[in-house]
Amino acid sequence: MFSNKDVRQMYIEKIQNIPNLIDRTKSLREQAIQAFELRNMYRTIARNAMFDQETKALLEKMRPNPTFEEMLRHKTEDKGLSYKDALRDIIRTASTTNKEVDGMFEGS
Repeated sequence: MFSNKDVRQMYIEKIQNIPNLIDRTKSLREQAIQAFELRNMYRTIARNAMFDQETKALLEKMRPNPTFEEMLRHKTEDKGLSYKDALRDIIRTASTTNKEVDGMFEGS
């Protein structure tokens, strides 16, 4: 188990590498799924490594791992992106962090 801050740093390092792990020979949808699944996997691993189970439970309640279809729907319906732009955005945002969650771990 690790401190919240240590876990967040490890998570950030992992997700920043996602663009290097995507198979660019695959279709845009398959690339988006791959990036999305890697991020969810890293998020789950990070939460499971947390010593602070209270914060872990809070994150799982407030920010559960969405399904790919939920994320795609969010991008197209809530953000108004076209299907292809939504896929591109899923790939792009798979390697970025949520600033609100980052703030929770500053100084932890």
